[in-house]
Amino acid sequence: MRNHLCEPARQHFSEHLDGKPIEGTMRYFVALHLAICPPCKRTYQALVATRDALGALKDEDPKP
Repeated sequence: MRNHLCEPARQHFSEHLDGKPIEGTMRYFVALHLAICPPCKRTYQALVATRDALGALKDEDPKP
């Protein structure tokens, strides 16, 4: 079940996933929220899996 703290955390999932800096204490809030909120943790893990799967794709040279 999502709570009122999920939305602020989810707004920063992309930066957290990409390793981009997150301002102030929000970085710690996101990390803590992911540790204690099972639905958000599952969502974040799905994002990580998607990122990793896309990174594993190889570009093929187009056929002439």
